[in-house]
Amino acid sequence: LKRDSLHHLFTFDFTGPMTTHLPRSLVTEITHCKLANDAFVRLRLARLVNASRFNVIKDNLFDTAVSRRLAALEPFDLFVGWANYALASIPAARRRGAMVVIESGSCHISEQQRLIGDEYRRWGLTQPPIDPRTLDKMTAEYEQADYIMTLSTFARDSFIKHGVPPTKMLMI
Repeated sequence: LKRDSLHHLFTFDFTGPMTTHLPRSLVTEITHCKLANDAFVRLRLARLVNASRFNVIKDNLFDTAVSRRLAALEPFDLFVGWANYALASIPAARRRGAMVVIESGSCHISEQQRLIGDEYRRWGLTQPPIDPRTLDKMTAEYEQADYIMTLSTFARDSFIKHGVPPTKMLMI
């Protein structure tokens, strides 16, 4: 905000500490995704529906909503999308003239699948830890992004291990 570089933030929920740092005018809440998630949790629907399958639907709803809203914005030069929430938004951002950065809060999704899968097998769980559609979506986001931003050398190295060029990697 100090450099006047944030044009807009799209989020499920605008509460807590965010409200003291960001002007409301820069924020669009995609509330139907938050409502769906809250209902899923409160009604304990994970007993009936696999949570990873529900998340695929909810996350894609968010991405689609953001992509539609991006189309209405004036041209901008940078789009930063969170991994798993940006595949539909990437082409919309490119049409507005933006470079694309995907921010990953963890290691490469294939590495996550491997690590979590090892733990699932250790505990006798048989379902896949990550929905295959999520794997495909995040891999496509990585391929389409100009850069991928990570939080650690472990995460950065996992992307390189899975074929992402080091020149495409940014690390905080």
